[in-house]
Amino acid sequence: VSLKSLATAINVFVQSGTLLEHRKALSTILTSLQRHPEFVSAKDDMLCRVAQVSDGKCLIKSGADGVYTGLLIEKGYSFAVK
Repeated sequence: VSLKSLATAINVFVQSGTLLEHRKALSTILTSLQRHPEFVSAKDDMLCRVAQVSDGKCLIKSGADGVYTGLLIEKGYSFAVK
């Protein structure tokens, strides 16, 4: 899967055009990630700290092979880097 495809896939969390039937579930997941970033990475991990200091406005998740995906929620941006 390309980095562009990963970034596009997670952008569903911040898209305004998301289907209404999925919007509630996506909102619940996003709110949980914002309130509890320690469930995604350890409390002392940099990724958790980014979420905490940004008040949940920036969420980053590490993955396999050194790939990171993230959301800049207020801007409606998503990204993937390696």
